[in-house]
Amino acid sequence: MTREEILSIDPYSAVLSDEDVSTGIELYKDDADSDALYVREYSGFLGNIVNAYGHRYYHEIHMLNQRYLRNLEAQKTPDKMFVGFLYIKEAEYFQNFNAYAECLRNVNKAIELEDELPLHFLASALNIAVSALWSCDLYEDSAKYMAKMEALLMKEDLIPTLGFTMGCNLMNANAILGNRDKSDYYYDFVKKYSAEEVGINFYCFLEIFKLSDEARFNAGKIPSDEYIGRLREQLKYVYPGNGIEEDYFQIFLPIFRYVRGFVKDSELIELAVKIIDTTYSLPDKINIYKFMFEEFGMTKESEPRLYARFYETLESHYEMISDSRKHEITNEILNEELAEKYKKNAGTDALTGLGNRYSYEAKVNEISMLSVFPDDLYIIMMDLNGLKGVNDNFGHDAGDEFIKAAGNCIVAAFESAGKVYRIGGDEFMAIVNTTPEKMEEMLKRLDENAAAWHGKHNSQLTISTGYSETRDVMAIVQETNRERIDKMAKIADRRMYEAKKAYYERTGKDRRR
Repeated sequence: MTREEILSIDPYSAVLSDEDVSTGIELYKDDADSDALYVREYSGFLGNIVNAYGHRYYHEIHMLNQRYLRNLEAQKTPDKMFVGFLYIKEAEYFQNFNAYAECLRNVNKAIELEDELPLHFLASALNIAVSALWSCDLYEDSAKYMAKMEALLMKEDLIPTLGFTMGCNLMNANAILGNRDKSDYYYDFVKKYSAEEVGINFYCFLEIFKLSDEARFNAGKIPSDEYIGRLREQLKYVYPGNGIEEDYFQIFLPIFRYVRGFVKDSELIELAVKIIDTTYSLPDKINIYKFMFEEFGMTKESEPRLYARFYETLESHYEMISDSRKHEITNEILNEELAEKYKKNAGTDALTGLGNRYSYEAKVNEISMLSVFPDDLYIIMMDLNGLKGVNDNFGHDAGDEFIKAAGNCIVAAFESAGKVYRIGGDEFMAIVNTTPEKMEEMLKRLDENAAAWHGKHNSQLTISTGYSETRDVMAIVQETNRERIDKMAKIADRRMYEAKKAYYERTGKDRRR
């Protein structure tokens, strides 16, 4: 193509050769360094390159974005829509290299222009911000962006694909935070969009998000045949070139852990490789490789081809970071303030101060690495009775008080023998090393602690419990430590639900209240 033809190409749909791309980069470099007259045309050119070549020209585009931004920011009356567009593209760029502090800086600059941004630009910025914070496990910090997303979803002129994306993200975010009601609300909200409006490949991710969220809420339980059937049905939409750039690792990790042991390892390995081939994100690929090697015990000797591909991916990732001012990005990743905040918050539940699910997983991994499985290990599952009624009758502040009180009662009962975790909305776990006699004492102490508590609204605090112990699983000698722990958690969960059912039958209360 000639320079004139490149300036007049169809936005996002033209077919560009490598030669066309090189010509265009030189053309827009000159424009960015002079009057920035063709920034509108540049946005279409950029979209065509990303669609056709993925990451191949990321660094060249990044440098062009920087040139245009320096030019436009120096102008007295720049076109702020395109300034916002460039901030968003820079945020996407840094997100792909885990440079989350720089990513958020660009997102926040875009959001400051919100009154002058098209809704779809603002929606994109918010999606990037939430995704970046989740990648650092800073879920609570995403609240202000989620609130803006919720407000934006109410706009009638929001295009379906962005409304769909934000709804899915809010559904998933609330599942991660343990809020089942809000997660279900956004699932129902997103279902108002049709596959025709958002595209069938895109639409399938609603159900994949839903499967992921169910896996989070039901972790430790036995997946039903119906669940596994739904999962297999949706996997046909996961394939290279499907046009979806999702955070596959975050979506599929809970699913893998939920169905492990109930689906053949060979099927899960095949799926993991399929996800690696599908995602464009190099950090995502690396995370999936690492998970697969650790989860399935793969070695360089047993899987030489997979390891060879893994090293190629690592090399590509290193080269991309090196080419994009590695020292600057590394400084952003290691930003002291963000790092300290992460260390403080990553393993702690914000409401109760107890360990969270990530802290629980760290403990499980620690036990998994032991050469001898502990013969005095107990896993206790606990669930509050009547939290929904407290929320419905007195509000969520009262519900939070109820949860915090339960956490205090559980800590007072078990912490001397082990660790206590809040793993969901009203679900708690404890991992302790003790004797049968002391376990009975601790359970009795828990009941006494709960009975002695009186809240502002005279709510009665009761906690259903179920536990398993080492001897429940030691008969199966060929299992790994991880498999034994997971099985103990499932046994404890089943016994807890039996106790919960007995409580509601005994009291005659409606378990939905």
